[in-house]
Amino acid sequence: MHCFSLLLLALFGALGQLPAAAQTLFVTRSAQLAFFSSTPLENIDAKSSRAMSALDPKNHTVYFKVDNTSFEFPRKLMQEHFNDNYMESAKYPFSEFTGQYTGAVDTEHDGSYPVLVTGKLKLHGVEKPYQVPGTITVSNHQLAVAASFTIALKDHHIDIPTLVVTKVAEQVQVTVKAVYESKPLASKL
Repeated sequence: MHCFSLLLLALFGALGQLPAAAQTLFVTRSAQLAFFSSTPLENIDAKSSRAMSALDPKNHTVYFKVDNTSFEFPRKLMQEHFNDNYMESAKYPFSEFTGQYTGAVDTEHDGSYPVLVTGKLKLHGVEKPYQVPGTITVSNHQLAVAASFTIALKDHHIDIPTLVVTKVAEQVQVTVKAVYESKPLASKL
C-alpha cells in the first residue's frame, strides 16, 4: 500500500505544486478491467476487479495499473494460455496506462461528463499511445469512470500461434470501469 502511495505521488508530482489542502486525489484498488475477443469459433471474455487507479481532477491526469495474473477466465486453460503464452506474465507482470483527459468535469456538481483521454498503454512490455473517449460521472462527490476501446495484439507484440489463429481475434475490446474514493494528498493514501 505504501509503495502505491509513493508511486501516485511521484506520478502526479502534486505535493510541491499546490497547497495540500487544495488538492484531492481520487483512488481505487478495485477498478474493473475486462477484455473481449470474438471469432467465429470462440469468444474469450476475461475480467479483473483488482486494478489500481488514480485520477487527479486538478491536473486532469489518470493512471491505471493491473496485475496481469488477476484476470479471470471462464475456463482455467484459457487463463493459463493467457498468462504463459500471450501476456508472458512472469516476464511482464503488470499492464499500465498513464494519461491526461480533456473535457470540463465539475467535481462539485453531479453529472455525466464526456472526456477524451490521451496517454500511453504499456502492455506486454510495449508502450503505445492511445486516444480513448470516456465518461466521468460525479455523484454525491464520488467519481466514476467508464471507457471502452480496441487494441490490436500485434501493436504490443503479442503473437497468436498459428494453431489457434481462428480462436483468438487480432483485435480485442477493452472495457474500463472504476469508482473512486477521494483522498486529500496531505493524508496517507
